Amino acid sequence: MSRSALPLLALLASLLATTAVAGPKTDTSAGKATYEAQCLICHGMAGDGMGPAGAAQKPAPTDFTTAAWWEGKTDTTIMGAIRRGSAGTSMQAYNKLSREDLENLAAYLQGFRPDGQ
Repeated sequence: MSRSALPLLALLASLLATTAVAGPKTDTSAGKATYEAQCLICHGMAGDGMGPAGAAQKPAPTDFTTAAWWEGKTDTTIMGAIRRGSAGTSMQAYNKLSREDLENLAAYLQGFRPDGQ
């Protein structure tokens, strides 16, 4: 194999790895439906933690509209937090949601990011 082929092979391997991780397309409208059914009561329609039940919770529900909350977050870490819940908070475990539901919900939550990414 020639040396000039190595960068091309590295690029192809990288593209294949990225494609394999990306998985199927998400459905943000399905994610919105899950959010409205499961999350809105605490996190609010705007994702700002100001849902009808949020005011009574200590600590307050997560505000998905702050840049600080999004630092270091990936869809995988978000889905894990939803599935496991959060100790010391009112965030219960949603371990009955399917992988597809979690992926769609994580994609929908991305819409609350203040940086629009």
